[in-house]
Amino acid sequence: MCPACEGDMHGPNLRILYVEDDADTRDLVSYVLASANYEVALAENPEQATLLAQTASFDLYLIDNWMPGMSGIGSV
Repeated sequence: MCPACEGDMHGPNLRILYVEDDADTRDLVSYVLASANYEVALAENPEQATLLAQTASFDLYLIDNWMPGMSGIGSV
């Protein structure tokens, strides 16, 4: 574990919205984040991400830049 990863921004209180259209990548990254005790919400497209972002609060957004229908830059 890196020293920068420890402290207030690490653990179950940090909520991450991860947006990724590739199921294998989404599963792998969400597994790694959950294993590090982050609370992870998943979206497979921009529409799901937008709905989640409007209905819940997140500390960090991880968004795929290449998704069908919308760029990950400025989406949420």
